Amino acid sequence: MNAHSLVTAARQTLGLDPPWWADLARCYGVTPEEARRLGQRANGRRPDFPAGPKGRTYEEVWASRPRDTVADIIAFYGELGSWPVFRQVYRHRFRAWPEVARALPPGGFVLEYGCGVAPITWWLARRRRDFHPVLVDVPGQAFSFALRRLKALNPPLPALTTLTVTDERVPPLPPCDVAVCSEVLEHVPSPVAVMRAILAALKLGGVLWEDFYKHSNEAPPSPADLPSARRERPEVYDLLVRHCEWIAGRHWQDSEGGGTRRWRRR
Repeated sequence: MNAHSLVTAARQTLGLDPPWWADLARCYGVTPEEARRLGQRANGRRPDFPAGPKGRTYEEVWASRPRDTVADIIAFYGELGSWPVFRQVYRHRFRAWPEVARALPPGGFVLEYGCGVAPITWWLARRRRDFHPVLVDVPGQAFSFALRRLKALNPPLPALTTLTVTDERVPPLPPCDVAVCSEVLEHVPSPVAVMRAILAALKLGGVLWEDFYKHSNEAPPSPADLPSARRERPEVYDLLVRHCEWIAGRHWQDSEGGGTRRWRRR
């Protein structure tokens, strides 16, 4: 963990912030030990999630019906139930995003595209209220969980925009100062369409974080990593190079694949 993540963990240990599992316990009635067990990742798991698929692996849920249309793909995330909620909350339990906070001006708009449980907005909102989150995702328990806990903040966020993706169209995005698209592009049928919409919304000088995952030969893609997305990956980076300055992160052609990149709109 970096220094900021250590501070986040320490604040929870000292009782200065609620523990990472508190909202899971409130929403799903689990103990801290259950939240940790259900949030951990392992190949071949058939976890007994509350309000989720029981006795099936991630791959078996995907294979339970055809995934030939955009509607079929979107439905998959609803069928996962609480699985992504536990996984994402656990994965980001001590994560910190100070670079996003520094790039976001007072009163600025931050876009989380494919937000899931909205970990970045959640982290920011517990430290400041002078910003406007824009959250975009498909219907599912992760999106619902994100909105439930953000709307329960006291004092509340002064503004919150939510946009739901229900088909192949990207919803109209408001102008934003910061955009984050993390672990999303490999799962959408047309990442080029998504990136065009994000770049159109990102203000000149605005900062984008993305991590369009590229699987190495040793790490085969998960079933939800779509072939159409892999085919469009080069075009996504053509767009980014034309419209942005690459300012940090591993090169997008790196054979190892992963890693978050930071871009500045120009």
